Amino acid sequence: MRIILALDTSLSSEPLIEAVCAHKWPSSTEFRILTVVEPLPLVAQENIQKNWGQVLSEIDIERQQQAELLCVQAREKLLSALPDCIIHFEVRQGHPQSQIVDAAAQWSADKIILGAKGRAACPRFLVGSVSNAVVNHAPCSVEIIRKKEDSITD
Repeated sequence: MRIILALDTSLSSEPLIEAVCAHKWPSSTEFRILTVVEPLPLVAQENIQKNWGQVLSEIDIERQQQAELLCVQAREKLLSALPDCIIHFEVRQGHPQSQIVDAAAQWSADKIILGAKGRAACPRFLVGSVSNAVVNHAPCSVEIIRKKEDSITD
């Protein structure tokens, strides 16, 4: 089984990692931890100062390093809890929705597991825009893990 574990730097990633670690997976399970670094918003040309390009470049490098650190830490946790599984990681650049779906298609994933931030406009629909887009366009099964306080109680 091939599973993409889509992480971001929000607090929704920790419950996701814990849930995956707590699950019993077959020893042949292969995980690909995926983090996507979104592009920085474009700045209007007239607002660009002489050093602004350098500042943006430094910010982008820092964001890339943070994403790689997140993946390394998640991989260590997974390896500790699931020593018989194979665990890779990848950092991509772009929009998370399309990069997650593309990675699943390119890698022939059987499942995508991702977190939900619960920032939808209506509290009844606690799935964010990334989760919603992945569910609607993924070439495989999708599992969404949300923090306990985000779950709906009747």
